[in-house]
This record gives sequence, C-alpha cells and structure tokens, in this order.
Amino acid sequence: MMGKSRASAYRLDLAWLDAISLRTIVLGLYVLTMAICLAAGLGHFFRPSVQTLDPDEREYWTLSTGLLDGHFNDNGRRTMGYPMVLAAIRLVFPQLMAVQMAIAALAATAPPLLAVAVERASGRRDAAALAGLALALWPPQIFLAASLYSEAIALPCFLLVLACIPPAGKTGAIARWIGIGLLIGILTHIRTMYQLFLPILALTVLLDTRNIAITAKSMLAMIVGFLLVVLPWSIHISQRVGYPVLLTANGGETLAGGLNSKLLVPLDDVRLEHRTSWTGPGKWIDPGENGYLKPNETHLTYGERDRLYTKRAMEWVKAHPGDALYLTLRKLSYMWGIYPFFDNGLVMTVFGNVPIILLSLMCCAALATSPIIRRESARFYLVPLLVSGIAIISWGSWRFRQPADAAMLAMVAWWVAMMLEKRPTAGVVPRSR
Repeated sequence: MMGKSRASAYRLDLAWLDAISLRTIVLGLYVLTMAICLAAGLGHFFRPSVQTLDPDEREYWTLSTGLLDGHFNDNGRRTMGYPMVLAAIRLVFPQLMAVQMAIAALAATAPPLLAVAVERASGRRDAAALAGLALALWPPQIFLAASLYSEAIALPCFLLVLACIPPAGKTGAIARWIGIGLLIGILTHIRTMYQLFLPILALTVLLDTRNIAITAKSMLAMIVGFLLVVLPWSIHISQRVGYPVLLTANGGETLAGGLNSKLLVPLDDVRLEHRTSWTGPGKWIDPGENGYLKPNETHLTYGERDRLYTKRAMEWVKAHPGDALYLTLRKLSYMWGIYPFFDNGLVMTVFGNVPIILLSLMCCAALATSPIIRRESARFYLVPLLVSGIAIISWGSWRFRQPADAAMLAMVAWWVAMMLEKRPTAGVVPRSR
C-alpha cells in the first residue's frame, strides 16, 4: 500500500518538467497539435468543395480568389489580412484540401504559443506544458483549427502578443512595446475584433506595473507601432467609403444583426452542409434579412448602408430597451455555454457547453483562492471581458470566445500546477516562487 501511495505522489508532481527545455515542450506540443488537427480535419471537418464551406469561410475564399485575379473588393466590410494569407497559400497549394491542411498547420502553433505566454508570465514550465496540452485537446479549438475561419490563425497571433508582454512587475523597453503594437496591427488586419484589445492591454499594464506613468509611456509606444501598420489601410478605406474608418465600416451591420426584433422568436434549427445550427435570441441576422433598410435604400454604397444600420439599430434599442437587454443577456449566456443547453444537441452539449461551464467555474476558483493568479495574470483574466464586450455589440458566437478559452486554460493550468506542487510528495521539496 505504501508503494502505491508513493507512486501516486510522484505521478502528481510535475517538477520533472523543469528539466525539459521550453523549446522541447513547444516542439512536442506542436507535433501533438498538428496530429490532432489533421486527424480531426481529415476524419470529419475538412470540406470536399468550396460550395460546402460555411458562409464566412466561403466569403474569405472568394476574397482570396479576387486577390489572385488581381483585385480586391474593398467596400469596407473586410480587411485584406486573412484573404492575403489564403491567397499566398493558394499560390503554393491550389487545391482546397491542401489549403485546409496548411491553415491547420498554422493553427497548430496556438498551443505552443500559449505555453510560451504562460511560461513568460509565471516562470513555470509545468504550467506552460499543462496549458498548451489543454488547448491542444480543447474541442472548440480543434474544430476551428480544421476550418477556414479567420480565427484559425488569429488566435496564434493573439497568443504571440500575450507572450511578448513583460511579466507582472516589469516594464519592458520602448522597442518591445512598439513591436507589440506592430503585432496587434497585423492581428487586427486578420481579425478586426482585436482592436478592442487595446484598452484591455492598457488596463493589463496598469495592473501589472501599478504605475500610471509607465502605463502611459508603454501604451504610447504601442500605439505608434499599431498605427504604423493600420494607418495606411485606414487612409485608403476611409477614402473608399467617404468617411473616417479605422479598419472596416461594418460596425452598423454588426450591431443591427444582433439587436433586431426578428431575433425575439423561439429557437429554430438551421441545417448547414455538415452540421446543424440554430437561429433565435443570442444569434445574428444577415444584413439582407434584418429589415432595417427600405427597398429604395438597398442600392446605397456599403458605407452608407452601414450608417443606416447603426442609426436604426440604436433607434430600436431606445424604443425597446427591455427587448434589447433580453437579447444582450441571451448573447452572453450563449457565448458562455449556459444557453441553449439541453436544446443544443448531445454533441454540442458534451463538447461545447459542459467544457466551457466547467472551465469558467475552475477559473473563478483560481482567482478566488490564489493571490498569485490575481496579482500576476491580468493578461489572462481580462480577456473574458474583451470577448464579452464583443458579444454585446455583435452576438454570442463561440468563435469570438476563442481567445478567452485559451486565457482561462492558462489560468487554470497555472493554478493546477501550484496546487499539485503543494501536495505532499515523497522526496520533493515544494518550489518557492
């Protein structure tokens, strides 16, 4: 019995990971993630033809086709970042299957980059390895990595930004913050929702340094780097749509699609090529179906239509504040796996709802019980606020929640590693931080 107890104690200790280099951990995670993504894609998720892609995937494919043909439909709805990535891959691998495999190979860098971000923040390789492994096995991540959604490569870029942020208590050189700004600029060209990370990053630095002057200096340098990447496109697209735009002119379309009287209906299943989705409170309506435009306004330019969407969506909110609040709460409860639960289908409930609810509870436990987590992981625990804000102004898509999933996995892995270290283990002295 004593032998079994001793063996169990050794199995629970992760100190042996300290003897493995971070480079080895990163390489191992990449190989494992690649194998998982390719197996999942080839076995189930990869699509046989462009016609079977989901609407957003098909739109990106069409935009990349335009780039390959020498033009880009820059009407203000999308940036060129992700279509350029697809176009570059298609120059080398023209077939859809090969493109999907190449995107999966890029998406597979997310778990290794999360491991690096955790190691940089915590100084713990055990936590880094646990976080990377958890993300590699995370069901929504596997699905998105095997898709042509822009999230597949946006998440690795975001995690690279987190990995570059100095640890709590350290400031970082001006050049580092300019570089971080450049990375965020590139990231927002791929997935524009990450422009909302800028105020979150400012709050992160303030919580990490407890110094307003250092925060202001760091953010100023970061904004310089960000504008170096974003400003040329901003000038171009502003001239195209006729009014100042930072990245895209689709804010009104986004708002109107999620705040709409047509969503005040019971859940209704929608059959897609390879899966079943649904529509109802918490979801989003395509611009052609949201009912905010009059027939004689459909011929307006995209920018003009978007301004009307904003105006009329806000008018609807002011006229129906209770309905708007109801839809907003539904967006948030949908994003965080609370709703729909029993009506979401067995597969989505088991691999979607249950994991995110459990992860959220563990994340709350980590924050409640660990002063170190509260003090040193602002870069992680603020990300759920980012994606919740995105849900409020758009809708509760699980795709938007992806960076928060990774951030919460990082926090829980850090917490679990510390908890295992505190357990009495034969012959092992707990490490002091």
